[in-house]
Amino acid sequence: MAGKAFLLIPLYIYPAEMDHWKPIITAAQDHRDVTFRTIINPENGPGPNQRPNSDFVWGLSQLNAEPNIETLAYVHTANKLNCGRRHDGICVCSQPMQALQKNISIYQNWPTSGCSPDGSNTMDITVDGIFFDEAPSNASCYDYMSQAASYAKSTLTRGNIVLFNAGAAVPTLASQTT
Repeated sequence: MAGKAFLLIPLYIYPAEMDHWKPIITAAQDHRDVTFRTIINPENGPGPNQRPNSDFVWGLSQLNAEPNIETLAYVHTANKLNCGRRHDGICVCSQPMQALQKNISIYQNWPTSGCSPDGSNTMDITVDGIFFDEAPSNASCYDYMSQAASYAKSTLTRGNIVLFNAGAAVPTLASQTT
């Protein structure tokens, strides 16, 4: 399955009055024919609160104002780091599914939780998709990842982009869960 090329940008930096995110916005404005998929990661996921802080609200609304920027929300699939022969590796698919789904739901509910600084919903902070980090590089967690992807696609109201970061090619898993 071939699709339109895009730039994937892990925007794992704090917006800080947009100084740090401005280069992405400028690049998108200068290259309207290129799609910029930016991954936002407020706190290794959405964080413990039901809404992002005001810096992320402002930053996300600025990204969403650009027609060729798509925003992806970071969701981790591992909550253990003691796997492998030396017990120092990431344990893929160890995040309980309920916790993973809660993170997706929090991102989805941002636009309706009064996230604008004045408490209104005037700023567009909707995400276009989910970026699953720590995905498996083989089909060992197919059911887990399939359930996660299905939940994300059924939950998102704008866009249904789902990307996995496995750190290796995963043709079987990728083609079966799209």
